[in-house]
Amino acid sequence: MSRSVARMPRACILARPEPWQLLAAALASGAGWVAMGAAAVNALIAP
Repeated sequence: MSRSVARMPRACILARPEPWQLLAAALASGAGWVAMGAAAVNALIAP
C-alpha cells in the first residue's frame, strides 16, 4: 500500500486557542443570542 496522502503537522491538530480568542468568540456568540432573543420578542409583540 502506498502512503502518499499528505498529513497535517501535529501542531495544527493540537493547537489550542489563546484566551483572548475564546473571549472574542464568547462575546460574538453572546451578541448573536441577544439579537435572536430581541428579534423573537419583537416578533411576539409586533402586530
